[in-house]
Amino acid sequence: MNNLEIHRSPSYPYYPSVMFNAETGVCDIVGESYMEEAYKFYLPLINWIKEFIREKGQKIELNIKLVYFNTSTTKCLLDIFEFFH
Repeated sequence: MNNLEIHRSPSYPYYPSVMFNAETGVCDIVGESYMEEAYKFYLPLINWIKEFIREKGQKIELNIKLVYFNTSTTKCLLDIFEFFH
């Protein structure tokens, strides 16, 4: 599996950056997250995590460093947390 990298853009400061290292299993979500339809942003990450768990079966270290996030982002983060129970 390849790494997943979503870089923050100055044009869209309300989108976070995501760096998921497929070799180490470390996922960093950094910045701010207050877009209107957060699920459109987070769905590829959620699907990638599902695939990672299915293929690799190794532990994931999830580091969330969000300065601010809105309610729709909260729902997406809770969906991600479901993988870690």
